[in-house]
Amino acid sequence: MSERKTIQEKEENIDKKMWPLVSVIMPVYNAVNYLENAVQSILNQDYDPFELILVDDGSTDGSAAVCDRFSKSDSRVTVIHKKNGGICSARNTAIAAAEGKYIAFCDHDDCYKNGYIRKTVTAAEGNNAAIIKFVYQSEVWYRGRRIDSGREVLPDKTFSVRDTVSEYSLFNCVVRALWNGLYRRDIIVEHAVRFDESVRAGMEDYIFNLEYLKYINNITFLSDCLFIHFNRYEQSTFEKYIPSRLPDILKGACAEKRYLMNFGNLSPQTWISYRNNYLMLLLKNLSHLECPLSSNEKVDFLEQLYRCVNSTGQKTSLSMFYKNPKKLFRVWMFDRRWFRVLLLIHTARYRLLIKKQR
Repeated sequence: MSERKTIQEKEENIDKKMWPLVSVIMPVYNAVNYLENAVQSILNQDYDPFELILVDDGSTDGSAAVCDRFSKSDSRVTVIHKKNGGICSARNTAIAAAEGKYIAFCDHDDCYKNGYIRKTVTAAEGNNAAIIKFVYQSEVWYRGRRIDSGREVLPDKTFSVRDTVSEYSLFNCVVRALWNGLYRRDIIVEHAVRFDESVRAGMEDYIFNLEYLKYINNITFLSDCLFIHFNRYEQSTFEKYIPSRLPDILKGACAEKRYLMNFGNLSPQTWISYRNNYLMLLLKNLSHLECPLSSNEKVDFLEQLYRCVNSTGQKTSLSMFYKNPKKLFRVWMFDRRWFRVLLLIHTARYRLLIKKQR
């Protein structure tokens, strides 16, 4: 019997009246143009019961009034108004207020696809799973026009955390985002897993997930695409140049290294993929058109990353190039501290990409 048929049968056999409460957490800050669609995509889910916790993080554009309107018209919606403290503070506030067996997340400008809650709860209950991860669609928009769209492929299968780590593409899918997953609230509460409120520029998901993974043994994946993530160049925090993101990337890289070191003898390919991941994140920001740092200052950030990620003792060699030449050559240059060459290549690449998009 296929994994897909097994999941469908589990879904049919669960008494919907006994399904547990899910707490959906949405931080809201100045998203009046997108908020209604995001909230409505959750309220339209083919699943009950759930609670939607909207945390208005000091919005000034009318988003707070939209939140209040939903709260008054739908008993499943709770609104918390607070002074602006950033997305981590908003999520921590919602976690403290949540009452569900499970916690799910959504950003204020993204959308749940129908079946998100029902299918993830079915999988979690049927597998006694501590975490569910699934496919999401990523759409890149610029000036009201979609310029790119894509999604990854995931299996319908449960893996041990160690096996997931060994398959780094799967592990990175688990770590890099929150909204493509369902989490157990009791694990979060028992182990005081919270968002690092000093991280304010896009690496908070990595650090939260790495902390959560310390307390679980297995990860259940679904092949269903259940979420749409919008990357809008004009509004996206991840596309803007934010100075604090650079140290946040270093913090995430060091946190992941500490986590991976717990697994002993991981393959060279895993360590290469890990180093490449954080190298690309750092190069993207150092190559940003608005980055004001001097060449020497940029090199210093790459040097800090090198001291963190290369302390694993894993190095690339020319004999490994046949597997993924572009990635391996990039990491090979990084291992040899050719930082200025890397900056030159990626600055030119980034500017060409921006020119095409505009």
